[in-house]
Amino acid sequence: MCRSPAPGPHRWLPRPQAECEKHTSAQDCWLILAGKARRPALGRSRPRALTGSQVYNVTEYLDEHPGGGEVMLSVAGKDATEDFEDVGHSNHARSMLAKYELGAFAGGESARPARKTVVADGSGSGGAGLAKLLQLLLPLLVIALALAAYALKPAAEAAA
Repeated sequence: MCRSPAPGPHRWLPRPQAECEKHTSAQDCWLILAGKARRPALGRSRPRALTGSQVYNVTEYLDEHPGGGEVMLSVAGKDATEDFEDVGHSNHARSMLAKYELGAFAGGESARPARKTVVADGSGSGGAGLAKLLQLLLPLLVIALALAAYALKPAAEAAA
């Protein structure tokens, strides 16, 4: 297994995107997470606020991850913040990150082309904007039709 770089001055150097993208296998898995959970202050049980983006070598944790190593491999070498936050990790899970930290994320352009997210109808991520628009407009349309039916009801009763 690939271990974190040995302690020394190079261990905490900022890691650019291109370097992170080279570590995407079960033998060498790095993740980028926005924010660093600082250790809790004395008398506090929760980690302090998050700071900056950090790079983590989670290779040794893949087999132990409760959700399975495949979950982490699917976001290896890139920003995994959204996936990490969507799951709602515990304070204990957040505190475990310190063990795997390599250093700050230096940013940079991705050498890999962006992936298109496939939605149920197969239209790709372009359909997400339309879906959000429909989520907004459909309830408004139902309300407008209900108001129109209500307004026309007295006119229809008067004609009868």
